[in-house]
Amino acid sequence: MKRIDTFVPIAGSILIMTLVSIPLILGTVENIPTYLAGLAALITSWISLYFSVIRQVLRRPVINLEPSTSTVVFEPEEGSKTYLRLKVTNIGQTAAKNCVGRILELRDQENKQISYDPLYFFWARQNDNKDVGHHPITIYSGDSEYLDIARVAHNDMNFKLRVSTMNQRLPEGKYMPIKQYFIKIAIYADDMSPFQAWYQMRVNTKSLSDTYLQLVKAPSTNK
Repeated sequence: MKRIDTFVPIAGSILIMTLVSIPLILGTVENIPTYLAGLAALITSWISLYFSVIRQVLRRPVINLEPSTSTVVFEPEEGSKTYLRLKVTNIGQTAAKNCVGRILELRDQENKQISYDPLYFFWARQNDNKDVGHHPITIYSGDSEYLDIARVAHNDMNFKLRVSTMNQRLPEGKYMPIKQYFIKIAIYADDMSPFQAWYQMRVNTKSLSDTYLQLVKAPSTNK
């Protein structure tokens, strides 16, 4: 970023001087001292604009989402489970602070909207007990974290979103039948534009270990 902080102001100043020097070269300027003073003020304003506004935009966090390879975990009491996760990478210049993931909308495989509150997802390795709230994290520039979206239990063939309910009752219940659900997900962080995308849970009923998330276009709205 230090190179950008040096290159952009200098390059902008050179461009301004080049453009403004054209009247001097053509000899159309009558009061050269006043003209040069105006040029200096213009360059000063440009540098001030860069460091007060443009620099902040260039340095803001930028999030990239990528479906992760399904993770299969075996638990002695409950058997195998497939976790569906998104790899969240900060490709911006500064840390994404207070980063959270949220479900905005849920639809079934027939594209019927399922009543579901916009709850927060747990990050990987975070406990999802009913009395535990979600915990925002910081993703530093160039780093990645994994956001848990759901888990599929192989033994009882059910689907559960990894969201923080804080003892809140869900309209469809905690566990739902396995289907090709459409999920709209949003990522938020300080000083960052929200990132939103639709994913579909692709299920292989013959091998639940092969269940995965796929980026899709927004499903059409049923009328």
